[in-house]
Amino acid sequence: MDPRTCLKIILAVIGAVCLVYSVICWVLHWIFSRRKNLVGGVSGFLKQKKYKKDQVLFSPGGSHSAAKVYHIKHQTTGTYEYVVNNKTYKKRHIEYIPKGEMPKLLSIRYLKKFPWIACEKDSCHFDLHALFSFFLAAVFFLIAFC
Repeated sequence: MDPRTCLKIILAVIGAVCLVYSVICWVLHWIFSRRKNLVGGVSGFLKQKKYKKDQVLFSPGGSHSAAKVYHIKHQTTGTYEYVVNNKTYKKRHIEYIPKGEMPKLLSIRYLKKFPWIACEKDSCHFDLHALFSFFLAAVFFLIAFC
């Protein structure tokens, strides 16, 4: 088999995976925003937190621009546990605050049939994931079929 054909097949498969992920994220966004009867709410309790101070992040620069450097003064990653039907689940949450200011409780929304699929009450970003993965799928399909 020709190496170019093999590469096109691989890129098309990656594009298809991105497209399926995009559809799944759109369905989750629709459920969390429109179908309130399929979504439950619970409080998550902070079990563990990890703090990083003075993080330096680099964004890749293009051929005509240098890489940008971002300084994050405080980053706290908390692991919250919530209980649904006597079963414990974990949810990770990141905030850019000092370690002592991490909230002890977090409002969590979850799918009633699949409680491990959850998000914070005010920040379910399945729509952004769907848009980004749809864009990636379009790029891979364009590369594969053009």
